[in-house]
Amino acid sequence: MCRNVLQKVVAGMALAVALTIGTQAEALTFTLDQEFSGGTAPAGSPPWLTAVFAQQGANTVRLTMTATNLTGNEFIDEWLFNLNPLKDPTDLTFTHFSGETAVITTVADNTNSIPADGGGYYDIQFDFPQPQSSRFGVGDQSVYDITLAGLLESDFNFLAAPHGGNGVFHTAAHVLGIGTNDESGWIGDSNGNGNGNGNGEPPPIPEPSTFLLFAAGLGSVAFLRKRRLNSIDSTRV
Repeated sequence: MCRNVLQKVVAGMALAVALTIGTQAEALTFTLDQEFSGGTAPAGSPPWLTAVFAQQGANTVRLTMTATNLTGNEFIDEWLFNLNPLKDPTDLTFTHFSGETAVITTVADNTNSIPADGGGYYDIQFDFPQPQSSRFGVGDQSVYDITLAGLLESDFNFLAAPHGGNGVFHTAAHVLGIGTNDESGWIGDSNGNGNGNGNGEPPPIPEPSTFLLFAAGLGSVAFLRKRRLNSIDSTRV
């Protein structure tokens, strides 16, 4: 009887922890909110662009690129991203899902050869057309499904290779058409700019509720074990 109860407690504890971790899982989001090249920052309030990587089942990650706060005639022509150095960007398959389309370039074997005006070398480039009728500008969005065996959203949580002295970022974009003089600037995400070593971000610290679940489960196991041992001792008397 005690063994069955113990097994149920352990199973329940594992399920509770799994559910807790599952509910804490969130898409990987980058907000591009700083100009780093010495050019002109977009006129609106940052973040000006947002990139979201969301798992779409095994092997597929959906990338949603949004012009969050571009204004006036501002638009982008390049948007750059990084990939886990253990994976080859040229093996990725890109499928357009909705919104603006782009010409996509990847570099072989993660050679980090796509520059961002002093803000590092990147692995993946989305090149958007510049004719005004098809620009990626105010209020626009572009969505792509990216597929590779074993691909995870966390595979895009890597900093660029250092190059140029303006910091390194997880993602960078070139904005044009800024102000009355059609100026331009390179923008990156606030979690970049040299924060990290290019090997990805540290894993998130579990929430206190997760630790409490483990502690409660271990306490239950210890209580039932002690109770079982006492029961055995009493039968031997």
